[in-house]
Parts: sequence; C-alpha cells; structure tokens
Amino acid sequence: MLYSAYLRPSRELLEYYRKKIAEFDDEHESMLQRLDQYKMTYEEQVSFVDEFILARRRERDCVQIETVRSTSLLLSL
Repeated sequence: MLYSAYLRPSRELLEYYRKKIAEFDDEHESMLQRLDQYKMTYEEQVSFVDEFILARRRERDCVQIETVRSTSLLLSL
C-alpha cells in the first residue's frame, strides 16, 4: 500500500538541522586547516631531512677525498 501523505518537518526541526549542518561545515573547515598545517610541517621536516642527508654525504665525500689525497701524497714521496 502506497502512502501519498507527506509529513512536513517543523520549523524547529529544520532549524536544528540547519544548525547541525553549519556546525559540521565549521568543523570540516577547521579540520582542513589543521590538515594543511600538518602537511606544511611534514614537508618542512622532509626538506630538513633531505638537507641533512645531503650534508652528511658531502662530509663523507670530503673525508674520502682527503683520504685519497693524503694517500697520494704519501705514495708520491
């Protein structure tokens, strides 16, 4: 049996759900902002780690070059 009756929500109920939707929209926006902050922090950390790794490689390369240079000087004497 089909009911063709349509129950109209009360103004109070409509207002309640409008407020709830507005709250969820605000919460969603707040979470997006926090997520952007976390993303920027993560990207900064990745950049610092990359720079640190590069600096360590350069230090290692300098030590290797200095070792080869010292060995070459000793062998040339």
